[in-house]
Amino acid sequence: GFTTTLSDSPCDSVVISQAYGGGGNAGATFANHFVELHNRGTTTVDVTGWAIQYASATGSTWSVNTLTGSIPAGGYYLVQLASGGANGSPLPTPDDTGTSNMAGANGKVALTSDSVALTGTCPTGGAIQDFLGYGATASCFEGAGPTLSLTNTTSAQRNGAGCDDTDSNSADFTAALPVPRNSTTAALTCCAPTVANESGDADEADFCNVQFPTSITMTTAGSTQVFGQIFEAGVTEAAGNPGTITAELGYGPRTANPQHEAGWTFIPAAYNVQSGNNDEFEATLTGLAAGTYGYAFRFSLDGGTSWTYCDVNGAGSNAGLDFETPQIPEMIVTP
Repeated sequence: GFTTTLSDSPCDSVVISQAYGGGGNAGATFANHFVELHNRGTTTVDVTGWAIQYASATGSTWSVNTLTGSIPAGGYYLVQLASGGANGSPLPTPDDTGTSNMAGANGKVALTSDSVALTGTCPTGGAIQDFLGYGATASCFEGAGPTLSLTNTTSAQRNGAGCDDTDSNSADFTAALPVPRNSTTAALTCCAPTVANESGDADEADFCNVQFPTSITMTTAGSTQVFGQIFEAGVTEAAGNPGTITAELGYGPRTANPQHEAGWTFIPAAYNVQSGNNDEFEATLTGLAAGTYGYAFRFSLDGGTSWTYCDVNGAGSNAGLDFETPQIPEMIVTP
């Protein structure tokens, strides 16, 4: 067995959350094999160019199923694969499809950050984001051992609804009646980000805001560039990107507080320009469904462990500043 190195944060990773190889077989629950992914983290992960790779229990030849799209924070992503026959119910609408013909009882599945085919019976390398050896005869697995052998009516399911990850397949997975989840399933983040606002902690930014625009009206086919600024004494005064600030732009329900209420999606923001003693970052909102949203920036000084959320009139540790939901700017998206 081996351990995959996913991230400095135990909550910030995309993992294999379920695998089923009995699709279409006699007595099968579902008509197709599938692999389900779960974004355990608090930010959207683009999996375009990533791959689900499969090999038989003792095999060294890997079939590659390249992925597209992204998985929002806490989201699930269903990959429909081949079928062993004509039995079983259709899967929920898959988020992607592939051609791997998985074995029902024993096999190996890898999630990789590229689509280069793995080699060997127990491959290693930095591209492997997660690995699952299922069934008693699997020759490679994470930790002390593989999962239990599966049947046409059981899948390997990561415990905690896809949250548990101790780098041990035998400990992290249970064989149970398959329940495939896709992008329409309610999101479940495995741990919420720490909110630095009004904490007085060193990781709370001195000042940040949504700089421009302070309201947005656009169509579903449109896009809008949004700018946010941050000041942190000793960090942002010098010209140029300090390289130690993580910035994200989020959007969500207009009356929901992104610090602790569900429904918000955050995307990475890039350094834009020096503005006095502040650093300015920008990101573009595009492809949104019609509706009314709020939008806000958040900044992290510790690599994404804790965040200072920012509204229009300014938030942070400097005197007189706090984050207020009524000060979240409004975005109206029309058809």
